[in-house]
Amino acid sequence: MSDTVAGTRDDSPQTRSSGSRVMWTILAIMAGVMMAGTWLQSAGWFSRDGRETAAKGASLAYLELDPLVGAERVVLKEDTAGQVTLLHYWGTWCPPCRQEFPGLVELYDKYRDVDGFLMLAVSSPGSSDTSNEQLARETAEFLDAHNTDMPMYADTTQLTLEALDGAIGFEGFPTTVIFDRQGTVQGVWVGYSPTGVEEMGALIEELL
Repeated sequence: MSDTVAGTRDDSPQTRSSGSRVMWTILAIMAGVMMAGTWLQSAGWFSRDGRETAAKGASLAYLELDPLVGAERVVLKEDTAGQVTLLHYWGTWCPPCRQEFPGLVELYDKYRDVDGFLMLAVSSPGSSDTSNEQLARETAEFLDAHNTDMPMYADTTQLTLEALDGAIGFEGFPTTVIFDRQGTVQGVWVGYSPTGVEEMGALIEELL
């Protein structure tokens, strides 16, 4: 069983047909995960430790993220070389994302100035017709409400999300993946778990 409470969205890659088919499959899975996760959370069931993921050792074939709010430049895969990297996909529209967010802010505040650590938070739109301008505005308002300057990125082409799906099998929002300095997956958390952020912090300490 899984306690993950995962949000869904009506959104798919617009760049190529193969990506579109992949993402529509993901959307169907995510809808089921959201309904199951809501019941499991209310019943008191919680997910396994994200460090036990079957995706351990996988790597991203591609990464390119555009600056959205508070970020200065495009981030490419080569920018993560030699870094312990936390990649977090979330959305302001997603209830479990909002529930988890304060804990992610605490992680960011703790490690923001630590050499060898990189946190990439990707704000995702709630629908396919959301413009980048609207996404930036909604994200900035959410950050202001939570009194944080955590930089935010956008996966404009969604090719990074497609690569992430190939690496770990993307299931829903929020999804957090921690990579070691060699760029291999060491932990995956999907949905909200009361112990998730604590587990992430422990893994970061181990990898730094």
